[in-house]
Amino acid sequence: MAEVKAVAFKCQSDPGEPSPTHILTEELCRKANVRYEDVFTDAASMARMAKTIRREDGDVICRLPFSVAAEAEQLGAAFAPNPENRLPAVKNPPYAKLDEIGELPPFDFAKGQMAAALAAAETLSREGETVLLEMEGVFSIMGMLAPSKELYKGLYRKRDKIRDIAARLREHVVAYAREAVRHGVKIVAYSDATISFDLVSPDSYKNICGAVTLDVVRAIREAVPDTLLHLCSATSVGIERAGLCRSEAIPVPEGATYGEALLFALKNPDIKIVGHGCHGRTQYRLEEPKIYKIDMDNI
Repeated sequence: MAEVKAVAFKCQSDPGEPSPTHILTEELCRKANVRYEDVFTDAASMARMAKTIRREDGDVICRLPFSVAAEAEQLGAAFAPNPENRLPAVKNPPYAKLDEIGELPPFDFAKGQMAAALAAAETLSREGETVLLEMEGVFSIMGMLAPSKELYKGLYRKRDKIRDIAARLREHVVAYAREAVRHGVKIVAYSDATISFDLVSPDSYKNICGAVTLDVVRAIREAVPDTLLHLCSATSVGIERAGLCRSEAIPVPEGATYGEALLFALKNPDIKIVGHGCHGRTQYRLEEPKIYKIDMDNI
């Protein structure tokens, strides 16, 4: 079997499938001495599983959490295990239409999957682990609060409403990033594959999706300036194709895994944002010994 490589510029995500940060198996649960269901909601179980996966994969980074549900759960989305893959998935979006989305309560960092992820991050950090926390982007969160078709229609027919909801969600994810860093997270990974460049028109991407994403990412960077910010390739490639950022290939040691490349970037004070890669594949060796620095300021 050919060796799996970490490939830049290629998104591994399916926006229609709520995939985990890692592939979880009963065998891994036995090795971590945890119950499968607890991995999503119990901090101690989540931390043990993250550390077990890092060790089994020969990785250098612990990635959290294990579902995409943490943010939307805070805003009223009810989740249940997907009958096919057992992963937490939206059972019924709390809103039937975007127009119904009004005030959004602030995230409560003491409850739900978010609380478990933050506590797990703090535990792992105390144990000397480098923790990467995956955060869902504002469009992905919107797509779990209301049916996805509402989001895509809104990009063409209700742009002001989209911008309004996105602006409020921006404040939520910025607060989450700040809290994550306070709990020991070293790499914040922002993922928003729901509105990748190929899924919407070039005009909608540049003037709505890309512009909103740029605003959110800049706000996160300002909130946690000393933390490495990772953009999933669906996001970073999209905003570069829309002319909203530039990327620069930075050489890393030959034979490095993507996780090792991220640690290299973490130690470089000149690199604040990276992209064009998949933070869910940190255990794999890079196809080319490069990591991509993202510049949003000098365009």
